[in-house]
Amino acid sequence: MEFKAKAHNSRDVAAKECLEIGLANYMAPSGTTALSKALEVAELLCSHPQRNLRNDRLSVLTNYDWERMLKTETQYGMDTLKYSLPQVQKFSSKL
Repeated sequence: MEFKAKAHNSRDVAAKECLEIGLANYMAPSGTTALSKALEVAELLCSHPQRNLRNDRLSVLTNYDWERMLKTETQYGMDTLKYSLPQVQKFSSKL
């Protein structure tokens, strides 16, 4: 089954085009399901240091202007380093 999304102009957008234009980040290979790809991505995200992921998410959700972005990026970055440097080193050793 071919995945299609609706563009802003209500045009169907095929999975390959969604990937090319950045509407989708992944496309499940032929013969697999979107669920199997989603579980693979979820497993990858779970392997990352969770404090880092949470601080990155908070940064995206709270930065609505340049001045605030500079302030919160520094705040969340320092928190991440202070709290999870051992976890970051452990994760980096897997790369």
